[in-house]
Amino acid sequence: MGDPVILAVDDEADLCVLMDRILSRRGYAVTTAGGVTEALDALAAMPAAPDLLITDINMPDGRGVELAERVREKVGDLPVLYVSGHSRAHAESAGTIPVGSAMLEKPFLPNQLVEAVAKALSGI
Repeated sequence: MGDPVILAVDDEADLCVLMDRILSRRGYAVTTAGGVTEALDALAAMPAAPDLLITDINMPDGRGVELAERVREKVGDLPVLYVSGHSRAHAESAGTIPVGSAMLEKPFLPNQLVEAVAKALSGI
């Protein structure tokens, strides 16, 4: 078994670069995308299905929850870690993420990202 494969999607290019840098240094194979359309194109080009989807909850070309559904249609069930500048309570009450979903609030520290990814991959 190789490195866990992560598809990280956010319309903030700097955040994609940061997530790639942090997670790659920890042994993850990371593919980044700047939105829903780019993520679906990247998914089609990936040599292996991702083990985890990290996605912003709101992007100019769609919502993270819709992206998660489309990715799952293509690769089967996989964990999703949502990232947002909104609080979990707001995201859940607004219906932008399913209640109880794995979520990380922006801004976050590198160790918070690594911990959230490890939890999502382990199913905690």
